[in-house]
Amino acid sequence: MEVLRLSNIIRQHDEEINNFQQYSRRDCVEIAGLPVEPDEDTNALTIKVGSLMGVHIDEKDISISHRLPHKAQNETYSSRLRPREGGSTGVNSANRFPRIIVKFVRRSVKEQFYQGRKYLKDKSTKDIGLSRLSVNNIFISESLSPRNKSLFKDCLKFKRDHSFRYIWTQSGRIYLRKNKDLPAHVISSTQDLEALSR
Repeated sequence: MEVLRLSNIIRQHDEEINNFQQYSRRDCVEIAGLPVEPDEDTNALTIKVGSLMGVHIDEKDISISHRLPHKAQNETYSSRLRPREGGSTGVNSANRFPRIIVKFVRRSVKEQFYQGRKYLKDKSTKDIGLSRLSVNNIFISESLSPRNKSLFKDCLKFKRDHSFRYIWTQSGRIYLRKNKDLPAHVISSTQDLEALSR
C-alpha cells in the first residue's frame, strides 16, 4: 500500500510539472523548414511567414524568437502536410534545419498565427525568398513540453499504424481523429492510446 501511495504521489508531481511546463509555452509556436542564413533575423522571418499566411505580425507582437538547438528537435508535428513537387520532401527535410521558437506578447496573436498554418499547404521557402538555399515546406506547430512532445511522437506512430487520418494539438493538448465522420479523441497518456486501440 505504501509503494502504491508513493507511486501515486510521484505520478501526480510529474503531471503537475508537465502542466506547468506546457503552460509556460502557451504563447509559443515553433517554425520548421526555414534554412539558416548568416546574420539572420528570426523576428523578420516570423513576420514573413505570417505575411505568407495572411496574418499581420509586427515586431511589437513578438516577445522573443531564436533557433532551437538542433539536437533538441524531434519529429515535427505537421507531418501530415504533403511534400512539395520539385522541392525537398516532407518532415525529414524540414528537420535538417534547427527550428525557430517564437514567443508572442499576447496569446491571441499566437492563436491567430497558429491557426494560419493551414494556408501554408501550397507555400514553401521559395515564397519568402529563401529558395537559393533549398525549397522546403514550412511547418508551424505549438511548442510542447518534453513529455507532451514525446507523447506526440507516440501518437504519430499510432496514427500511421492504426490508419487514423488526423492529428493536431490545441492549447498543448493532443487530438487524434480516425476520419471526418468520427469524433476526436484527446490523448493525455500512452494509456489513452492503448484504450483507443482496443
